[in-house]
Amino acid sequence: MRIPLLRPLAPRAALRVSAFALLALAACGAPPTPAPAQDRYPTRLVDPATLAGDFSLEQQITITHPEGEHSFHAVLEKHGASLVLLALGPHGGRGFAWTQTGHDVEFQRFIPVELPFPPRYVLEDVHRVWFLATHPPASGEGEVERDEDGEHEVERYVGGRLMSRSYARTDDHPPGRIAVDYGEGLASGAPFTAAPPPDVDLENAWLSYHLHVHTLRWVPAPAAAPAE
Repeated sequence: MRIPLLRPLAPRAALRVSAFALLALAACGAPPTPAPAQDRYPTRLVDPATLAGDFSLEQQITITHPEGEHSFHAVLEKHGASLVLLALGPHGGRGFAWTQTGHDVEFQRFIPVELPFPPRYVLEDVHRVWFLATHPPASGEGEVERDEDGEHEVERYVGGRLMSRSYARTDDHPPGRIAVDYGEGLASGAPFTAAPPPDVDLENAWLSYHLHVHTLRWVPAPAAAPAE
């Protein structure tokens, strides 16, 4: 299978927004933090074919975890019915790649390092940050709370922009929450038709790490024709 290398971003082809903490540990050779049981890490994957619009994101990921701090580059690309994530290894080459079609995820490993958790975990937080539906109030201001798929979600809006959101399991398994701070705020349509905020922070109490995502480049693209 050919892995797109984001032609608009070349030659720097270099995201990962969730279990990237553990990914960074694996790629840099630090001792991995034990992952929770797979059936305890909830899935919220969205079918890429249902997402209107295409884009490429080049980002720098900085992870802070109990063993220290690591940074690396990655690329996230959505094209038509597919979502591709490419994370670079410690020396700049391809490290890991994920291709999602529908709800199926294909994982490829290009370096002799095993991930200390199911590869699906990586895409879960990517979806939680960028792809799960938002629910702004009519006024564009204030907080919105709702329960869906066994999770309690809280979103905060200012001037129509999503400033933060959090997810907590209603059964407290796993305990704690995933909290996302969008910095300058996530505009309606981002990252498909509007630029994402330059800096996003994610605190994952389920996997015990903090993630800082700095966007280096955003390239929107026309939406692909729907599959027949």
